[in-house]
Amino acid sequence: MEGQNPTRPVRFRAVIEMSFPDADPWDPQDYGKLIAQWKHAMENNPIFSCRDVAIKEILTIGNIDDYEDWRAQKGEYERSPNPNIKGVTYPVPKVNPDDLARVWEAMSGQQSAPIDIEGVCEAGANVEALMARSVFLLVLRDEGHLPDWESDPAKADAIFKHAATFPLDRPDQKTAVVFISTLPVV
Repeated sequence: MEGQNPTRPVRFRAVIEMSFPDADPWDPQDYGKLIAQWKHAMENNPIFSCRDVAIKEILTIGNIDDYEDWRAQKGEYERSPNPNIKGVTYPVPKVNPDDLARVWEAMSGQQSAPIDIEGVCEAGANVEALMARSVFLLVLRDEGHLPDWESDPAKADAIFKHAATFPLDRPDQKTAVVFISTLPVV
């Protein structure tokens, strides 16, 4: 190939979807370490030579998310299931189940515009607690622990009531297991 520098490396940009089976979905602080280890492994792989790996964007996706849907919607799945909400201290105070249901509905219907949480809640509602409890439900749903509950009004009502008053001391796997095991049967 005349005129080309044979020592210049070929560069690629790839969209890769991967799973880390040992990662704790309830500990997002661990994600950066996993990605750094993956980058290091790519750059030090004995099978092929690869260097200058630059991670430009990272997005956590739930088990039901599909790349083609995300690409078509361009951002519908950009909500990261990070249970740590800025401004929230644990334990998270109890909230009104009706407010929680309205916040959930507002979050589910929003595309990319910010939502006015205070505008959908009763006056004086604890917005941070509502967001923390909504994100907790989002993680449970995305991990497949709450299948088909949104389409059943009786189940949804029971889950919102339980989620509004459940002792949310820490956003971790143990709390999720206790939450799921104490859900009322509908």
